[in-house]
Amino acid sequence: MADRILLNKVDLMTDAEVGQIETRLRTINAAADIYRSERSKVPVDFVLDLQAYTSAPAVPTTLASGAGHLQNVSTVCIEFSSDPSSRAHLQADEATDDPVDPLGARIERWIQLLLWENQVPIATTDGISTPTASSTEPGPEVLRLKGVFRTAADPVDQVRIVQAVQELYEVRSVSATATSAAPASSEGGKLVLIGRRLDANALLRSFIACVRVSATAK
Repeated sequence: MADRILLNKVDLMTDAEVGQIETRLRTINAAADIYRSERSKVPVDFVLDLQAYTSAPAVPTTLASGAGHLQNVSTVCIEFSSDPSSRAHLQADEATDDPVDPLGARIERWIQLLLWENQVPIATTDGISTPTASSTEPGPEVLRLKGVFRTAADPVDQVRIVQAVQELYEVRSVSATATSAAPASSEGGKLVLIGRRLDANALLRSFIACVRVSATAK
């Protein structure tokens, strides 16, 4: 899914028509910036040198509601935070946890299962897993994922960014000054998921139970 969207020939439409198109686009990809243009006139810096994979991705503060037209493509934004001083319960007592960075390990494990298994992860006594298939209905399909987060294991001047396209993903550390979306707390962040059959409530419950943080979803 695109990082930038060009909405050309707006001079041939009314303001109401342009607004309707933008609303529809944001139900499909709320994280992308939209630029209105006429006769394909677009500032070069809007489409070039975006540093999409060297800096933190843009994370929307508001999301449009409603289903997209591409087979119900929609967007879910999960914002989370955690207080390290009150997280004595989050210890490396499962095989999936990293003793140095248990929160980071849980976030990444949750992302892996969601992308690779196309199922909403569940918390188990052994860590994080996926439910035993009991339905023939297809699960969530994440087409694009963006995010920025920080854990207690990160230096104070760094954050981690995550970028994913379907099953492929990457987590990288960058300078906190590279993004205006850097988490305000010492542990926390945002994840933006774009895809099909995304149930915001189910994903939120899963994330809270598996990662063990406070979180909200839009």
